Amino acid sequence: MISISDEKRFCYITRKIELTTAITDFICFKKYIEENKEIQKNTKEKILKTINTTLEYFENELYILKKEYLIFCYPLEDRKNL
Repeated sequence: MISISDEKRFCYITRKIELTTAITDFICFKKYIEENKEIQKNTKEKILKTINTTLEYFENELYILKKEYLIFCYPLEDRKNL
């Protein structure tokens, strides 16, 4: 039988994979935009600003997720040793 803790771990791991994949995709997209010569400079700047804002959001979400994972999935005694 799956415990609540196991279920929470699965949810956190799944969300971590989603966020990590999104970050990787946006980094690749950012590199593509930076190297694309056909995009006008002002358009490129707007797109890159949006990408950077989105990346910052995803990275913050990942940081929060890691903290929540430690709090909800590990007993206090175990967290002290991490």
